[in-house]
Amino acid sequence: ATQVYAFFSVIQSVCALPGFEPQGAAYNTYRIYARAKDASPVTSDFKVIFQNHTDADVARAITTTTVTASYAWYNVEYTMIAGDNTDVIYALVKKATGSAANIYIDMIVMVQHYT
Repeated sequence: ATQVYAFFSVIQSVCALPGFEPQGAAYNTYRIYARAKDASPVTSDFKVIFQNHTDADVARAITTTTVTASYAWYNVEYTMIAGDNTDVIYALVKKATGSAANIYIDMIVMVQHYT
């Protein structure tokens, strides 16, 4: 069964993401990084997700990958658009398959991404 390992939400009306215009006039790109490992890796068993919960619970960015046996960084990028300025944004990492595996996560970071 799919299991959520880590989850947090950003509510724009409560805390503003750095670099995001409160009036919704600008675009900004953010990246969520998760550091994880799996002693017995399973192919395509780990998802890093940015999801706009307010806009019909539609996932906008998903990365599915195979976690390595040593800690490594996995990430996904998300571009906030003008209408997202008051939305609830979820950032989560989860197990992607029903295969038996222990995925260990020791850090999750969300940063503004500069190109």
